[in-house]
Amino acid sequence: MNRPPLRFPLALGAWGTFAVGTLVAPSLVPRGPVLALAVGAILSLAAVRYDLAPVLARTRLHLALVVLPTAAIVVWMFDALVSGSVLRGSLSVLLGLAATGGAGLAVLVAADNRYAADRMANQSVLVEWTGGPTRTRRRWQRVGFVALGVGCIVAGVATWFLARDLADVGGSLLASLGGGFVGSAYSTGRSVRYTALEGGIVVRPFGAVRSVYLPWSRFTGVERTSEELVLRRRLPGTSFHCALSDVADPDDVEATLHERLDGRRP
Repeated sequence: MNRPPLRFPLALGAWGTFAVGTLVAPSLVPRGPVLALAVGAILSLAAVRYDLAPVLARTRLHLALVVLPTAAIVVWMFDALVSGSVLRGSLSVLLGLAATGGAGLAVLVAADNRYAADRMANQSVLVEWTGGPTRTRRRWQRVGFVALGVGCIVAGVATWFLARDLADVGGSLLASLGGGFVGSAYSTGRSVRYTALEGGIVVRPFGAVRSVYLPWSRFTGVERTSEELVLRRRLPGTSFHCALSDVADPDDVEATLHERLDGRRP
């Protein structure tokens, strides 16, 4: 068995260290930091020994490593807004949660990349194509991201007036989130490289650091209009749209997708 890339074990170990260091270690001083480092080391070793990257990606458990600390930050900010003040000790918790979420994001990217690489190495390629959304769809996507970004920035400014103790923390977080949305408006709509395999599709936007392998069971069908080829997924807003003008051989791609998606149904 090939060993997983070093960055995944390190990212998983960092997540465990930050999570334990934030939630448990403060109550166990001076042994808390030692416990946090020990948990991180154990997770790193387990990631190498049991090759956890594909397991987390296949089961999607790695999403929890990002969602849980993010949800905790939202709860923290809501509680601070309601009370109108921030306890000094809770600021370190917020920073720890932010670091945990960042490590979780690194785990997510590393696990997905490893899983996609494994599938590419062990399955035959059926068809490959490159495509991005139509100009109209790209325009609306950018408008949506800008609207979200401006909303977050306005909320950050409003936070300063509603709860001055949160000006440096809550306002900065909301403004940073808004800046991220605005930045996404410039990167959204980029071309995507699709690789259809026997068991699913590997999706990688150009310029992105993350490749995602999606099994055929994640798709509900394929639809072709006069302007685009659409790979339908179960959740609204998650379908893949490819402008026909971008696809070199849309007939071949559509036929292959229909064959796989129709063939998997009983």
